Order: sequence, then structure tokens, then C-alpha cells
Amino acid sequence: MWSPYSQWLVGFLVTITEAASILAPSRANLTSPLSLNLSSAFNVNRISFQDTVRHAILTTIALYPEAGLVSIQASTTGNPTNDPRRLKDVQMTFRIPPRPPYRTIIVAMSGLWGRWAPPQLSPKAAPDDRGTLPVDLGMDLSEADQLIKGRGYTQRYWWAEVVWPRSMPREMMQVFYVFEMEGEGPGSPDVVIVGASDRRVTAIPNARAGYQWLSGE
Repeated sequence: MWSPYSQWLVGFLVTITEAASILAPSRANLTSPLSLNLSSAFNVNRISFQDTVRHAILTTIALYPEAGLVSIQASTTGNPTNDPRRLKDVQMTFRIPPRPPYRTIIVAMSGLWGRWAPPQLSPKAAPDDRGTLPVDLGMDLSEADQLIKGRGYTQRYWWAEVVWPRSMPREMMQVFYVFEMEGEGPGSPDVVIVGASDRRVTAIPNARAGYQWLSGE
């Protein structure tokens, strides 16, 4: 028996999976109107995931006050990992009021940790189910990783996404870290979700199998 909390998260998880291709930018459809170095104030040897993201959010909002961050994706550049420091391919997606043909802003890490490429306008729309993330995420990626390991989920993962679901019940409103796990054998969850406020860890098995269990099939 799944709790309402878990059932709601799985329902939202379906939309995360469906939105993966929407959030992935096509470099042919991106434009960078400003050539800016967003890393001048960064200490790349010490800055945490949460801190480097916060700096990039504030810098982007200073340039585009109407922008709202809807997704942060951090992925490996190769094989899956169980070390959050290896999630070095970081990309943020901001929703903006349409300025044809552009509807979102993409900000991606430039290849060195803590150094961000200039914001790029994109014609791709942000998923409707994403709410606006706060500047302060309330939890670092490394802490989310420690929490899932503390629950025994030590498998490797491909990526982590930070989201604020737009339609969540008021009592659940918070930032969520969503990890796509490697899924090593029977019983291993495909996805593990961590709440940044309640620190609750929810494992979702068979997340790639169509979620038949939600409807009792």
C-alpha cells in the first residue's frame, strides 16, 4: 500500500520522464545575446552545488528579472556514478514570458565546476507542471545523496533533477531532488526522490514500466 505522499510523487514522476526531451536544449536553437562571464566571484575549489547554483540564479535574474527557474539538471558525462561530485554536467532552465520565438533561458555549466556559460535564449517551452524554484534550495546535492545512501540506496545514478512541482498539495510544497538510478536488478528502485524540507526519501520501483501499479493493474 502506497501513501498519498508516494502516490502523488509517482504521478508527478511520469511528467518528469515525459519532459526530459523538452528540457534538453538543441544548440542549433539557442542564442546568447550577451557574452558574460558568470564565474568571476566563484571559488571553484570550494563552492558547493547549492552555492554555485544560487550565484547563477541571481546573475540570470539580474539580467532577466522576469525569469523563473523551473529545473536544474545535473548529470554525468559518461557512466552512472554514486558520487555526486561526478554530476558535472549541470543545466538550468528558466521560464520567461514569450518573446517570439523564445520561451525559455538555458544556463549551463561551461565544463569547469562553478563556471557558467552565458544565458542562452531557447524557443523550447518549459513543462507546465514545473513551479518556480526558490533561490535557496534548502538542501545541497551532496546532502540529498547522503540521505538516499542512508536509506540503503547505494546504487549508481545517471542524473539528478531539482524541481518544485507546481500542482503539489500545500502540505507537501518544497524542493525535490529526483535521482534516476541505474536500477541494478530486481527490487532496485528506478527513481529515488528526496524532499529538501522534510528530508523524506521515497523510492519508486518499476518507474520505467508504465506505473501500472498506480491504477491497480
